[in-house]
Amino acid sequence: SSQCGPGMQRRSVVCPGEECRLERPKTMQDCYETAGCAWVVSPWVCEPACGDTFARRRVWCPSGSDDDCASNAPRPAHNGSACVDFSQCSWLAGDWGHCDSSSGC
Repeated sequence: SSQCGPGMQRRSVVCPGEECRLERPKTMQDCYETAGCAWVVSPWVCEPACGDTFARRRVWCPSGSDDDCASNAPRPAHNGSACVDFSQCSWLAGDWGHCDSSSGC
């Protein structure tokens, strides 16, 4: 069974006598559990990673529904403090302009 979100419940069903005449009860059924739901957070990263920016991280509930985790604990912050990161800086080049014949073209 699942501890957070959809799952399956199972049970034993036996006939104590030699012959049970009624239809056999179900041995499995769908269920939905939220007691084990806890927020999952990614590491903090500076985004975009070029210059002064803010730290961010992903925060999600494994069931796919934030309400399932929110009932157990408040959602952690996904925006953090200011940070500086130049690791992903690269040149941004625009399109070439028209050829100006007065400059030797």
